Amino acid sequence: MNSILLPRLNAKIMKNGKESRNLTITAAENGEYELLGPSREYGVKLREYSCQCGYWQISEIPYSHAMAAISHYYGKSVLKDKVSEFVHNSLTKSVYLQTYRGMIHYIPYQRGDHTCLLVY
Repeated sequence: MNSILLPRLNAKIMKNGKESRNLTITAAENGEYELLGPSREYGVKLREYSCQCGYWQISEIPYSHAMAAISHYYGKSVLKDKVSEFVHNSLTKSVYLQTYRGMIHYIPYQRGDHTCLLVY
């Protein structure tokens, strides 16, 4: 699979997907879900990229609650293909490569100065 997400991020998202298997899900409408975990309930709104736990809004990657909702909405068979649509664009492989495309030059520290500077 040629993902638009970085491998480490993709692995984290798939781990979140595995953790979502323990949640009980109830669909509302328009991509809204209620998820029941071991200790409390969470509301997920797929169209707003939000979950009541707040993790999705902060990290910009779907946590287990969102992964359960995405899996229910699209079906488990296409989950890997659709999950990247719910990750913020700034976390994609193309943006990462664009950010680090320029050369980073090393400047050695001077005697007595124990700092190392990097200049773009």
